[in-house]
Amino acid sequence: MTQYDKEVLKATLYPNDATNQSVIWSSSDASVASVDSKGVVTAVGGGSATITAESEDSSLRATCEVTVTADMYEAVDLGLSVKWAAYNYNAADASEVGGHYLWGDPTGNAGFEYDIINGEMSPLYYVPDMDSIGGTSYDIVRSHWGGKWRLPTMNEFWELYTRCTWKYTTEGGVKGFRITATNGNSIFLPMTGYTFPEDGPVGSYGLRDTGNGYYMTGESYRDSWGRFAYAAQIKSSKSCDFPSWRVGWIGMAVRPVRK
Repeated sequence: MTQYDKEVLKATLYPNDATNQSVIWSSSDASVASVDSKGVVTAVGGGSATITAESEDSSLRATCEVTVTADMYEAVDLGLSVKWAAYNYNAADASEVGGHYLWGDPTGNAGFEYDIINGEMSPLYYVPDMDSIGGTSYDIVRSHWGGKWRLPTMNEFWELYTRCTWKYTTEGGVKGFRITATNGNSIFLPMTGYTFPEDGPVGSYGLRDTGNGYYMTGESYRDSWGRFAYAAQIKSSKSCDFPSWRVGWIGMAVRPVRK
């Protein structure tokens, strides 16, 4: 297991018609892997532990060896369908933007070139023709953080927006939202702006609208004009919507999620 993962163990007592079917669960090291009364194992920290299922009268016992790989990225449990990273991709702390990236570029280094024939800027990378890249090899988070980390979906951003309390504030000299869940846990989402190609040398771009946040989702769609990616646009006025942008044009910040 990887830190923060959950797995369910099942213990079966024989014979099936035994009078007492109660099972007591325990862990040899709850700092590595904990287990609840229903056999749900939670990977807490790196190391090894033994999970034991024991009959209530202690006459029967079975064990499961669990090895947990530590995850260097902090996952915050907000009581939602996914856990959210404590800070943006490639950021050193919660108040940093962490950079702006093109949708579908797992390297994070793609730039632009000027198309002389069509008279417009074009991205310098292969853009995947997929409606969702979350958790795939085109997902910059999965490619670099590994494990179960990935780009969020629009629904997951909407869940974050509608089920938590958002407070516009300044932290570390950066404006953004302190987002607090009903369980008391919270994350800080900085305002990021977005990048857009400009005239100049190959790869030139400019930073725009820094008073609002633009966060990449893993989703897109195709129409007669091409493929368009969705961004979660977080406004300082405390609103959230999902504008779509031509793939390969807007550089967005990234806030990873995981199960």
